[in-house]
Order: sequence, then structure tokens, then C-alpha cells
Amino acid sequence: MNHIESYEKGFHKIRNMEYDWVSGKTPDIILPCERGEYLWLAVADLSYGLKFKELKRYNTSEKISQLLEDGDILITRKGATVGKMNMFFDLYHIPAFVNEDIKVLRIKGKIVDKVFTGMFLNSNYGQIQMLNLASRGTKQGLTNENILDVCIPNFDEKIKNKIFQEYYNACENNWNKSQTYLDYQITRNQKLGIYQLNMEMFAIRGKLEELVAQIVKQKEMQIDFMF
Repeated sequence: MNHIESYEKGFHKIRNMEYDWVSGKTPDIILPCERGEYLWLAVADLSYGLKFKELKRYNTSEKISQLLEDGDILITRKGATVGKMNMFFDLYHIPAFVNEDIKVLRIKGKIVDKVFTGMFLNSNYGQIQMLNLASRGTKQGLTNENILDVCIPNFDEKIKNKIFQEYYNACENNWNKSQTYLDYQITRNQKLGIYQLNMEMFAIRGKLEELVAQIVKQKEMQIDFMF
């Protein structure tokens, strides 16, 4: 904390930014479905290192109003995994929401500021602050006020943009056969942001699962790994 407060260009608290909180929801009835209408994210779906473990689709008859938006920051609020987090971007164009054990911080303004805030909260400096501010005892927990009291250094825009591109940097998948497909993907993956790499892993895994299902059912297959 002293390192942040002594930063030569100053710092600000999250509460000094424009923000909203988005509440989580657990529908009365929610059914797993391969082509479900919603993504419903729980604590178990978040992994350390700003990655998703799972992206499961569900159907529900309830109308969901607490939908996630690009750049939302997801933070686990209690238990042994308090402070574990990820960010959300709607790359699949599927409506998504979280359960009540995940806090959703929605920073208003430029996408770079949203991602920089998320990256700082996930850093050692951000995690230490959140854990120090969280309630102690057998039931650790983060309140909205705890998170809003986290101090963030006022980095230059150039540094914030570099951090942004490390995490979120989309690259078109336009293989033109001027090099082998494997060499092309190696080069492309070196440019992709962490978020895109994580999402493409899910896309490939989903296609592999479909292929296995077709093989088991002895159906005709058309293989295309471009996405």
C-alpha cells in the first residue's frame, strides 16, 4: 500500500472513478443445454490467472436483466477463493450473467481504463490490498466498500495501453496459405491477448467435442478449425 501511495504520479481510489455494481442471480430453474440461451458464470468457472475454467450454456424461463457487458470485472466475494477474478467480453454474442457469489464491477468510460483497473486488481498489489481490506475470520469476504477503497497508481496512458494489449488484443484469423497453418497460428498466438487465447481454447475444445460425438455416431464430418 505504501508503494502505491508514494508513487510519484499519484494514485486514486476506485471509488473516485465512475462505476456501477451489477448484481448476480440464481434462477429458480436453470437447465444445462449445449445450445443454451445464456452463459451463467459461477465461482467454480473462474480460474487464477484471469482465465475461465468453464463456459457452460443454460436455458431458463426467467427473464434475466442483470446481463454482463464488455469490460465488466468479475470478483469472487467470499470463501477461500475471495478476490479471484476475471473480466468479461462478449466474443460469442451470448447473453451472460453471474451468480450471487461473484461481484461485478462495471467501470464507465474507455475500455483501456476498464482493463487496466481489472489488471491492477489481479496484480500482487491489487490482491494484497483486497485481502487486507476483506473481512477476517473463518468466513472471509469482500464488500463493495472494500473493493472501492483499493488504491490504483496513475500510470501514463502509454503504459496503460501496453497492459491493455497484453490482455485484450484481437487478431483476425486470416490464413492465406503463404506459410504453413501451424506456423501462421504460432505467429498469430504471439500477438493475441490473454483473453482471446483463453476464449479460442474453448472454441477449439468445443469443436473437438463435436468431432468426437460425430465419430461415435458415425456421422459424416467436415473439419474446419478457422474461427
